[in-house]
Amino acid sequence: MFDLNDYDQWDGPPLAGNLLVMPKTLKRVENVALGENHMVAICTNHKGKVIYGMGSNKWGQLAIDPAHLTFVEYMTLIDIEVVAVMSP
Repeated sequence: MFDLNDYDQWDGPPLAGNLLVMPKTLKRVENVALGENHMVAICTNHKGKVIYGMGSNKWGQLAIDPAHLTFVEYMTLIDIEVVAVMSP
């Protein structure tokens, strides 16, 4: 899950508690979806498009087994497999 080595170390003044820290390997955040208690972001890194998420996972919103983890504190890579794409 969270690996501190993926994040930049901040040596400046204290930051606001609600500041979102993204892994330094990300090149761009393309889209963000917010729920009441969780969020996901479609991002681009050196491998292409990836999805990160954080927040409540009580019902499996972040594609992580809620029996294993009900709350994700840091932006975490969501490992999902696309099985179908619907055309408009």
